Amino acid sequence: MSGQPQLLAGFGKINITPDYPVGLRGYSTDATRIHEMVVDPVYATCIALTEGEDTILIYTLDHCCCDQTITQWIRDAVTPATGIPGEHIFTSATHTHSAPDMNSPLDCIAKYISEVLQPGILAAVEPALEDLEEAELYIGSGKTDGLNFVRRYLMPDGTYKMNASSKMNPVAHESEADPEFRVIRFTRDGKKDIVLVNWQCHCATSQGYFRESVSADIVEIIRMRVEK
Repeated sequence: MSGQPQLLAGFGKINITPDYPVGLRGYSTDATRIHEMVVDPVYATCIALTEGEDTILIYTLDHCCCDQTITQWIRDAVTPATGIPGEHIFTSATHTHSAPDMNSPLDCIAKYISEVLQPGILAAVEPALEDLEEAELYIGSGKTDGLNFVRRYLMPDGTYKMNASSKMNPVAHESEADPEFRVIRFTRDGKKDIVLVNWQCHCATSQGYFRESVSADIVEIIRMRVEK
């Protein structure tokens, strides 16, 4: 339609891998589990989308979780720097278990947040806004049957338990997992495409091999495959 605002899309990515030992998120209940090596980097990525006068930012962190506290300080930091309202800033995490544990009480995590993560968050938005280019949007999906399941189980006494073993005789999964693999692709003339992926998958592949290492895990594999 004539006069319709053009969609613009931009992308920024900043390495937020710690270069010193930090506590890792994982299956261990020991909050002092420390990383000893880096299998692959972890990133903070930012997608900027503009249509008319409105701009939104979509942040993704290669961390296990991105709770309301982290979301709020991302908004508190980015809004003054960009003028983009907090309600236009969306956040998510890839749920890798091989990344800094934001809930760890260790001093190294506080250092990581102030010296690496917070500067990285601000650094990711600048290239995303500078990278804005006219874009066309495409949507696709596929199935991943048999690769994911819900980890909450219905027990014989009618209660639900997380990660119930077969010895506990669980009755069934609480619900069925969503097998849909959803993709949003922004194509841009003269610039790399931007791809958003949404998949209900528990990201814990490298944990079995590199339990004390930093890794974006299966997300990094998806990135390499999609780019290739």
